Amino acid sequence: MKENRPWADIGITDETRILDLVFDPHSGSLVAKCGRLVAENVGIKSLYLRGIHETTYRRISAAIGNLSYEDAVLTPNGPYLFANIVEITIGASGASGDWHSLQKIELPSGQIVLEINRDELEPRLPGHRVWISGIVGVSNDGQTVFCKIGIQQGAGRVHYHLASLYPAQKRYELITELTRVFL
Repeated sequence: MKENRPWADIGITDETRILDLVFDPHSGSLVAKCGRLVAENVGIKSLYLRGIHETTYRRISAAIGNLSYEDAVLTPNGPYLFANIVEITIGASGASGDWHSLQKIELPSGQIVLEINRDELEPRLPGHRVWISGIVGVSNDGQTVFCKIGIQQGAGRVHYHLASLYPAQKRYELITELTRVFL
């Protein structure tokens, strides 16, 4: 049986769908967010990049098969893209996702210029787990990322907050709690 790769001619070879396309006018870069199913109702998202004068995309997301690039948000004054990355695990009881990192990617090179991993997010709260559940915006200067942060004490209830994240310092400040919301 022939494998269906509808976008192979433009450099997108391992994906089953194109989910989104963002354009950075500062660098002349197009970033395609693509996805593929790895289990029932579980997808892994990847990022592909090309310049406006190119015809072929190149993968810029990690080639590690279980990392999903859930968000792709451009800085308003370019040329950077922030991506929120979740590690997907598939086990006997189903699939789960754990926050892996936040990356700042330079365009048009596709190079990661800053990364915050799950153990580096400050302030660290004793007995608490903290993660970024989504990116909602970026400041004009690209120094602040507005995001949804989950905070869980032990195995207890998760509290979600809108927060200002300062990637260079790897720290955040809570803005407000997002009550009665699963994010």
